[in-house]
Amino acid sequence: MKTETNSQLLFINLTLVSSGKNLLRSFGDEFPTLLDKLYAFVAFYRKNWHFVFANGGCPIMNAATESDDTFPDLKKQVAISFENWKKTVSKIILKGQENGEFNAEINADEFSSLFIMLIEGGILLSKTTDDEKYLNLALDRVISIIDKEIKKNPS
Repeated sequence: MKTETNSQLLFINLTLVSSGKNLLRSFGDEFPTLLDKLYAFVAFYRKNWHFVFANGGCPIMNAATESDDTFPDLKKQVAISFENWKKTVSKIILKGQENGEFNAEINADEFSSLFIMLIEGGILLSKTTDDEKYLNLALDRVISIIDKEIKKNPS
């Protein structure tokens, strides 16, 4: 039983690392502006939702669900993964605020958390109902927030 639990933890940790690296590519140097990086973050989910759904959904959300009450060590790792994800998005927003690309009045941590909540909720509903429309609604809302609240000169 202990070996099985350790194997499950290792598999989930490797999945979290792998999915995180793929997502981090959205924030890479190939996207020249900070606004492009935020759009790439959304595009990652639009482009990869088939793969995410075919492989059981979001690995971080799955690990969070599995670890909630039964695997405290994994729960800590999942919390770290969410925090790192939030920090990555938040840093982009903060840099955009510093260089004048983004609205200086917004709270970067709140917006990065909101993006994650919307996307994770969209994945959950779409995966549960086998209907991608919920993820697309969430992604459309993130784009709307970027365009209307984060950009310095909203469109």
